[in-house]
Amino acid sequence: MNETSCVKPEARHGCAGARPSAGGCGGPCRGPPRRSVSRVWLVIGGMAVATYLTRAPMFLALARRPLPPRVRLWLRLVPLAVLPALAVPLVLVRDGRLALGLAHPPLWGAAVVFVLAARGVNLLASVAVAVAVVALLRALG
Repeated sequence: MNETSCVKPEARHGCAGARPSAGGCGGPCRGPPRRSVSRVWLVIGGMAVATYLTRAPMFLALARRPLPPRVRLWLRLVPLAVLPALAVPLVLVRDGRLALGLAHPPLWGAAVVFVLAARGVNLLASVAVAVAVVALLRALG
């Protein structure tokens, strides 16, 4: 057995990071070994490099060329498509199921953002008010 493995595989409690010198696997895990932390940073760095290498060539190729108006319009509309794609599942899904009941606070928050944004209120202010509404509704019950 090495230093990072459990003494008994059946006693792992879902944690391969327990060390015999730190109390063994008889109880709850005491956290991951140091090697896992360095692996996380290695993965983060690797993903940063991969992201840069997949985006930089296109950016550099188009840096000195004017984009056609249609492409500029399309690029301007991307955030308007991405924001709802990220927000709608957070608002309408709870525990893997569709949540459309009136007792679902994120739904009220989304309604507040929609109404305030439709009236021309700053988006940041609209989101701040909606967060406050959701927090209040969750605090009340």
